[in-house]
Amino acid sequence: MFKRTLPVVITLLGSLTLGGTALAAPAAPPGTLMWEFQAQRTVFSSAAQGKDGSIYFGSNDGFVYAVSPTGKLRWKVELGRFIHAAPTIAPNGTIYVGTYGDEVLALSPSKGQILWRFKTQGFVSASPALAQDGSLYVGSWDGRVYALSKRGKLLWSYDTGAAVSASVAIGKDGTVYVPSQDTHLYALTPQGQRKWRFATAGKVSSSPAIDSNGNLYFGSEDGNLYAVDPAGQRLWFFNLGFPIWGSPVIGQDNVVYCGNGEGLFYALKSGTVQWTYKTRAAIGGTATLGADGTIYVPSYDGNLYALAPDGRNLWFYPTGEAIIASPLLLGDGTLIFGGGRNKVYALNSDSKGLMSSAWPTFGRNAQHTQNVQTVASQR
Repeated sequence: MFKRTLPVVITLLGSLTLGGTALAAPAAPPGTLMWEFQAQRTVFSSAAQGKDGSIYFGSNDGFVYAVSPTGKLRWKVELGRFIHAAPTIAPNGTIYVGTYGDEVLALSPSKGQILWRFKTQGFVSASPALAQDGSLYVGSWDGRVYALSKRGKLLWSYDTGAAVSASVAIGKDGTVYVPSQDTHLYALTPQGQRKWRFATAGKVSSSPAIDSNGNLYFGSEDGNLYAVDPAGQRLWFFNLGFPIWGSPVIGQDNVVYCGNGEGLFYALKSGTVQWTYKTRAAIGGTATLGADGTIYVPSYDGNLYALAPDGRNLWFYPTGEAIIASPLLLGDGTLIFGGGRNKVYALNSDSKGLMSSAWPTFGRNAQHTQNVQTVASQR
């Protein structure tokens, strides 16, 4: 069943008084469009928020955009090729982004000036992960994961043998976890030495999520969602029946949420299904968990779904074309995501920020640092 709470928006012109008392305008219902921004081509890139409130995202038109929290353009910079990767934001505001021009770039937050660029030998569709010392780890379709200094100098690289299309994650001890299309998840030291690798039966195009105990959750194109401990030992797995391209998120009580290529969205705890919800097309993106327990799910059917903690559909918003981007959830409840008609949409919600859990959204926080060590002020 596809239910939607249809927003009824009342606009008050001037001030309304009753018995001499001014009445405030009613709040917009959840799922109401607050604003939209028109790009020139599709926006697959998940948006990130900077320290000054600016919203950053890339587009297949080759631009990185910076807009205000109300959707007004602040600047844009052309990088020349498709940008699927979500930007990663450093504490000083520097924006790191990968492109299909085989590059990783650092941009200034004020005007989008290119500070440096690093060339790989393949597409960069993954977001850079940000270490505590400011260094970056980013994968490329050339099969390597690269460690770069904050000034863009190569520290080391590691060859997995096949495309690294999804983002790496960084554990509490600095371990770098690398998903590879060679069917493995790799664990590397901060110096680039292999600690272990975990084998699946399909390409791993799903970024890992890490819980408070250091356990990892990731999907594979073999259809399995895996839970692995920090030593690389399997805790459990569950077969979702279809390939998994999006990344899991972790809610309270270690409930893990993930979608599959059939469009079925799962909530699991310790490998046991709590509930499922069926969308009308594949789910290739990552859900976002709100502070009030609402779960926001993007789908290739063009809808963004808002689900209750028990899996009931609260409302959905149609954009007309596939949604791949993970929704960005701001502290005031605004949901921002790319969707159909080459647009970025901002909706009202009842969720005042992210859920207080180990990994509630793509990249763990609104800056997409992919790092469990990230200070609380960045969440």
